[in-house]
Amino acid sequence: MIDAHSFCQFIKSQFHLYLIKNPILLNHPMSASLAHQKSKNQWVTIYDSKLTEITKLAIEKYFSHFSTKLLIEEDLPQGWPNDSLEWKAGIKLLNLKCQSEKSEKNDILFIVDPVDGTRELVHGIPECAYSLSCVQIDNNEMVPIFSWIWNFLTGEEFSFLPSESISSPLPENKGEEKRGFIGHWEYKKIKEKFENFSLHVDPLGSIAYKLGLLSHNKCDFVFTLRPKNIWDIAAGIHLLKTKNFCFLNLSDLKKPTEIKSINQWWWPGPMLWCNQKISESIIKQLTPLIEYFNIVK
Repeated sequence: MIDAHSFCQFIKSQFHLYLIKNPILLNHPMSASLAHQKSKNQWVTIYDSKLTEITKLAIEKYFSHFSTKLLIEEDLPQGWPNDSLEWKAGIKLLNLKCQSEKSEKNDILFIVDPVDGTRELVHGIPECAYSLSCVQIDNNEMVPIFSWIWNFLTGEEFSFLPSESISSPLPENKGEEKRGFIGHWEYKKIKEKFENFSLHVDPLGSIAYKLGLLSHNKCDFVFTLRPKNIWDIAAGIHLLKTKNFCFLNLSDLKKPTEIKSINQWWWPGPMLWCNQKISESIIKQLTPLIEYFNIVK
């Protein structure tokens, strides 16, 4: 039996202990978190390193009876496919790495981004999150088991654990203006080019954090123009699927594509997450922004 709750609590408690032992991080989490810049606008922090280490300890402690593999941006397996290769090639690679003589059906993959929203963390904005999705590999397909998104600066948590049942989003409130979260970059483009943008949108950093908030009905939709990797959105996709939200790729505005599986490691933008009932209306209002982006990109 998988004890997902204890697994997540272990990661939280170990990270809190680390902060207590390192008061400079506890008292000044933003300024002290910077480790190094690996490329332009790409940072790796002390938080990334420590949360990765703690995640590995948690897997050893709670999943020792499974054959497991950790997929994490900072520690990708050698030979992991790039953008030009099929996702299934990577899954097959992981499947081979996870095979166990004692059990071929217990291959568990942890898809983790220890700090999603690193740029916000580095610049002192608490819009970041730890994102984890635990899936079972079965015939080169990924079946979600549990997912957890944790903003370790605000304390907010969004999760779907094995003991929880699938539920529906709150009923649509037709009398209120729809409110959505977008990235700071998209928000800047709207302010620069659209004086009277019809949608109420607020800027927010981490895509994982935004999807967690949507899963708890803190907004009506989440939208991004930018492509995303699986570790950015796997947990959020799983959480929203359990609440019956839809995930749409808007590359073709005439025929939006609903994505129902996470068997893909890279998604091109633009993308939208929302209640199916309001998707048509939201897409219509987003169209001018998407069309402008397609022209200038």
